[in-house]
Amino acid sequence: MKERPRAAGSVLALALRLGGRQSGLVFLEGLIAERSGDRDRATRCFQEALEADPGNAPAREWLAALLAQSGRKREALHHANQLRVAGGVTAEFAFELGRLLAKQERDHGEALGWFETAEKLGHHAATLCRAHCLLNLGRAQEAFDLYQEASRQEQVHPSVTLDSKLGMAKATFDLGDAQRALTLARAALADHEPELRSEDVAHAREVIAWLESEIAHTTP
Repeated sequence: MKERPRAAGSVLALALRLGGRQSGLVFLEGLIAERSGDRDRATRCFQEALEADPGNAPAREWLAALLAQSGRKREALHHANQLRVAGGVTAEFAFELGRLLAKQERDHGEALGWFETAEKLGHHAATLCRAHCLLNLGRAQEAFDLYQEASRQEQVHPSVTLDSKLGMAKATFDLGDAQRALTLARAALADHEPELRSEDVAHAREVIAWLESEIAHTTP
């Protein structure tokens, strides 16, 4: 599998010697390094490509992604925001950056903004992720409304619909109606269990068990 990156690297090295370290060629060097698993070298190449041409949007996107993956959030957001200002952000980039910020950095406020950008650019999964962020930010009613919207989306995997309905249950619990939350969670599992993966069923049962436990602890 690594023969192609090595062969491509040899051709590119010749091109770099003949044509100099132009932004586009250095960017390709970075892509080959990233595919080969050398993320440090890839990061350096994308930085060099941007120094040669600050308008190289693909290099900036890749650099922001690698910086985010390595935990360098401030630097990643600097480049991501420059892309957004220049109108060079893609839906997939905005979505993946939002996921990294939410899961790796636990920065749901910043992640929310990138999921909103992804949704505006047409990313179908961004609505559900926006709802997750709102719930984590304590904005339960807004989260419920978005979960409900996500649950009505067509042509999505049953696990996505289940996740949306379980989100509605969690938001309802946060809004103070634990019994209705439990009813929603049970109905979500009952409606979709035959078409779900085993891990999705297990997750739903965990949510139901948690709600049952919370109700038991608060019932006199």
